[in-house]
Amino acid sequence: MSQYASGSVRGSARMLLLCGAGACAALCLALYAWLPAKGSERRYTAFDQLIADWLKPTVSGMFTAYGKFLTIIGSTGSVIGITVILTLVAIWLVSWKQAVWLPVSVALAYGVNTWIKNSVVRPRPEKAWGIEAAGYSFPSTNAATAMALYLLFAFIVWRSERLKPAVKLFAAVLCGVLIISTGWSRLYFSVHYATDVLAGFAVGGAVVLTIAAFTKART
Repeated sequence: MSQYASGSVRGSARMLLLCGAGACAALCLALYAWLPAKGSERRYTAFDQLIADWLKPTVSGMFTAYGKFLTIIGSTGSVIGITVILTLVAIWLVSWKQAVWLPVSVALAYGVNTWIKNSVVRPRPEKAWGIEAAGYSFPSTNAATAMALYLLFAFIVWRSERLKPAVKLFAAVLCGVLIISTGWSRLYFSVHYATDVLAGFAVGGAVVLTIAAFTKART
């Protein structure tokens, strides 16, 4: 009876995670449908403009320095290095069979995001400043890889038996801050529109929730 109940709970958790992944994919499609038509003189939505106008007065030396730091750790080389480090930590926390999904998650998010970028070919904002950014705008690769890396790592940390609850909570909050801050930095420097960042989060979220649904990272 207990084995049946345990299997039922796992099945429910898997279905919930897959529904979440589907919702993320649907969000990305909805954001794409919301974009101005190709060839249109208007490159952004009213929502994009609203967020850009809201961020303009927040420019400061402290925020600029923090944003540039996030840009550095969000670069391709830094993401690879951080992924290797977190994978080694995850091996110690749980097992290599679960830790190996961290680089897989990042690689999948990067690959899917790049494919969408090259299919949509949305130009970047014209008023970018402070940092350099190349390639197309939709979705944000930094947002996608941050979500793919830090959200899955938070899942792994949460199920580890080596850590105390307070440490797990701190790590989960830190991962959340890094994810949100990464998206914020892309908007702060105007290298992406808000719809790009949300779509990037959706891509990364869909990858992580799908992986979690079929691995022990969900428990």
